[in-house]
Amino acid sequence: MAPPDQSTLSDMFENQKAEWRYKKAAEEIRKEAHFSIEKMVMNLFATVIATYGLLANNVPTIIGAMLISMLLGPITGIALALAEGDYGLLKKALLIEFFGVLLVFITAFVIAKIHHEVLLGDQVMNRTHPSIFDLAVALTCGTAVSFALVSKKLSAGIIGVAISVSLTPPLAASGILLAHGQYGSAFGAFLLFFTNLVGIEFSASAVFWFVGYQRFFRRENQKLIWFLVRNTTSFITIVFLAIILTIAFRHSLDKQIYENTVQKKLALELRKFKHSQLVSVEIKKRGNYTWVVATIRTNKHFTHDDTIALAKGIPKYRTTSQSSPELEIREIPIKEFYTN
Repeated sequence: MAPPDQSTLSDMFENQKAEWRYKKAAEEIRKEAHFSIEKMVMNLFATVIATYGLLANNVPTIIGAMLISMLLGPITGIALALAEGDYGLLKKALLIEFFGVLLVFITAFVIAKIHHEVLLGDQVMNRTHPSIFDLAVALTCGTAVSFALVSKKLSAGIIGVAISVSLTPPLAASGILLAHGQYGSAFGAFLLFFTNLVGIEFSASAVFWFVGYQRFFRRENQKLIWFLVRNTTSFITIVFLAIILTIAFRHSLDKQIYENTVQKKLALELRKFKHSQLVSVEIKKRGNYTWVVATIRTNKHFTHDDTIALAKGIPKYRTTSQSSPELEIREIPIKEFYTN
């Protein structure tokens, strides 16, 4: 029997190194998926910082909270468990993630209740309308962090920070909004968190299976069919989220286009009125009923006839049965003073 040539030995050595690297990565992921008081305390600190950052509308503070968030470990544990078929790890990681989420949500809710008089800024409200783009980002983040974990040349730490960006702030925002009684917005913020969680978990699990674990652990439960069966719930959830987020994004885009059209039409019509300037336009909907709220800075008082004249230039909103939307004018008076 001829001895193996040098290239064959080199390939065997590289495969052994790759297998060792994947096993080491799996071991680290399992450690991160274990419960510890220290991790819960760090999650508590991260939530306090994130909540105050959201209430203060302060981006650097929110980023500081992302740096110490510990919600990533259990998610990669769930992903690994589904890739390998390790149901013990899956149960443990799900339980830890559940308690972590509960801790973040309750902490943000309590802090927001204490400071109930604080007006909510953009950093909270911008996290209440998830779109299909957020799902795409979550899938990409999950792919990136899992690839970094199994790669010998990349650091998972930096990627982990990017993942934390997508987890703690929207969850804290959901608790804040619930404390303020804004239930619809609270659900939207939680939907953003859930979208990120499922997207990260599914793509990370796929990378763990495809890049390494199915190559080195050729057990019966590592076949593709069993991997797909274990991830059925995640896959169906992602498809469902993709559908509703696409619909929501389409509605949001239609509204924005319509709002811009109305703004241009009203600004054009207002040229007929001296010393009148359009400040803002807001589109409101209730069922099939649509009305436009126009805020105008002016030194005159708009009569009912003026309002009707302005409303004639407003196009119909395509999703309503109204022939034309109602127009509501809000005036910001201008007072003129002269030296002579």
